[in-house]
Amino acid sequence: MQHSLAPEKHALLEQYVQLLLQEGDRLGLTAFRTPEPIWSELITDSASAAEKLPQNGQIVDLGSGGGCPGIVLQVLRPDTKFFLLESNGRKAGFLRQVVEQLGLPSMVVQDRSETVAHQPQYRAQFDMVVAKAVASLPVLVELALPLLKVKGKLLAYKGPQAQQEVDEAAVALKALHGRTLAIEPYHLAEKSYCHVIVEKTSGTSKDYPRRPGIPAKQPLK
Repeated sequence: MQHSLAPEKHALLEQYVQLLLQEGDRLGLTAFRTPEPIWSELITDSASAAEKLPQNGQIVDLGSGGGCPGIVLQVLRPDTKFFLLESNGRKAGFLRQVVEQLGLPSMVVQDRSETVAHQPQYRAQFDMVVAKAVASLPVLVELALPLLKVKGKLLAYKGPQAQQEVDEAAVALKALHGRTLAIEPYHLAEKSYCHVIVEKTSGTSKDYPRRPGIPAKQPLK
């Protein structure tokens, strides 16, 4: 992937990789100690959804952590604007540092999704939510769909067992008014993954998401 990027985008991602290497261990962002696995495992995987983002979309990276996939997608798709949602203060601080040093249009929101999704400036305001390694699909549906406009989409990065998660999310999808549009397999080296794409079909009850911590402890199943 490194060789197929425009030079300016490659330079930004190189800078990001260096920041991850400098701060990753201390902040618990990544266990990788060298650039190669960061490129092959984190950057390339994050980039796999770049063509699936809506044009000029407003997008939430749910549980952004060290910025994968949000930072990578923001670099690759400068027409979009990412809201990097991260409740951990140190990780949010790292994301602010990355956004500033790379000169990205992204905004870091330090809060929990259960709280943010009830705030008028965020509720039902977004074209897409992306989520990678955050939670199981029943939990993601409850956290993400209240943030989406009607017809907005959740794009979840999942492993080869994605169909099982979709089946387990049936109750959550019904309660939150979502439907699974696609399970799209992709491969990186020898590993298999899927993008699960869920569309919000109509407005979400103000009962959702439930209080912080409840969706993860008591998934809608």
